[in-house]
Amino acid sequence: MRRLFLQSVSLFMEYVTQQFENTPDGLRYKDAYTQYLAGQGYRIISEQLENGHIRGEEQCCLALICLPAIFLAGRTPGIITVSYGREASYCTWCGNPVTVQSLFCTNCGANLQEK
Repeated sequence: MRRLFLQSVSLFMEYVTQQFENTPDGLRYKDAYTQYLAGQGYRIISEQLENGHIRGEEQCCLALICLPAIFLAGRTPGIITVSYGREASYCTWCGNPVTVQSLFCTNCGANLQEK
C-alpha cells in the first residue's frame, strides 16, 4: 500500500445547511436531525429564524366582510435555517476526507492514529 502523505494535511470545514418549519413537528425533526449529525461530528454553527408571513388571500377575503377581521387570517409557519459544521482532514493513505475524531478511514480502512 502506498502512502500519499507523511503527515496529516491541514484541516478544512465541512458544512451542511438545513431548513425546518417553526412548528412543534418541525422542532422535533430539527432536534432529531441535530442529534443524528452530532453523531457524525457536526455541531451547530449558526441558527436563523425567519418569521412567518400573513396569508394575503385570506386577509383580503376577511377584509370584505369586516375590516378588523384581517387579523384572523393567520400566518404561515416560520422557517428555521440551521448551519452545521465539522472539522475534517484527509486520510494519509488514500486522500479521502475524514473527520478529525476518526480512528480508521471509511474508504480504505487505514489506521489514522499511526504516525
